[in-house]
Formats: sequence, structure tokens, C-alpha cells
Amino acid sequence: MSTTLPNPSPDDLLLTSLTKWRQLTRAEAAAIAVQDWDALRGHQEEKAALQLCLEQVLSSPNNTPAATAAARQIASDLHSLEHENRTQLALEIRKAKDQLASEDRSIQTLSQVRKVYAAPTRALWETYG
Repeated sequence: MSTTLPNPSPDDLLLTSLTKWRQLTRAEAAAIAVQDWDALRGHQEEKAALQLCLEQVLSSPNNTPAATAAARQIASDLHSLEHENRTQLALEIRKAKDQLASEDRSIQTLSQVRKVYAAPTRALWETYG
């Protein structure tokens, strides 16, 4: 006697997907905080796969999930969390750009110092003598 598990309802799929998305978004925030860009990339890849699942659930004309209070609350949380992550990433990008600009200025300064203090080269005519 085999029993088959019932397919989850669109509402269950929606809630499960949104809950997973929220977990991944929080994991992204933690990765940003410690500048773990590989982990961040992994979380974003998981979210891309999850997005496909969400699109299927939401685009199914016969099984459109109801907008439950739980789904609306998670979606609201996600909006805030995603906004915070975007803000943190923008700050990290700004810091990286500032650091690169500072290092570029240092390289230019060192290059100028090297030119000033480099040993003068002897003129070619001085070597024949």
C-alpha cells in the first residue's frame, strides 16, 4: 500500500518560499557585515533559484495563492530587509572606491618621489671615454 503525499497548496508554497527568502536575506546581511563576498554570492544564487519557484507559484492561473496576512507580513519584512541590505552594500562599495582612490593617490605620489630621487642616468656620450 503506497501513500502519496499531497501536493502543497499555493498558499503553503508561497509562505514557504517567502520564509526561505527572508532567511536568505538575513544571511546576506550577515555576509555583508563581515565582508564575506563569496557567501553573499551564494545566497544570491539561492535567491535566484527561489525566485523561479515564486514566479511559478504566482503565475499559475488556477492556483493563485491568497494574500494571507502572514504572506503580507513577510513581504513587508522582506521589503525592509532588502532595503537595509542595499544601503549596507552601497556603503561598502563607497568605502572600497574611497580606498582605491586613496591608493591611486599614494601610487602617484610615490611615482613622483621616485622620479625626483632616482639616480640620474649618465649621458650616453659620457660612457665613451
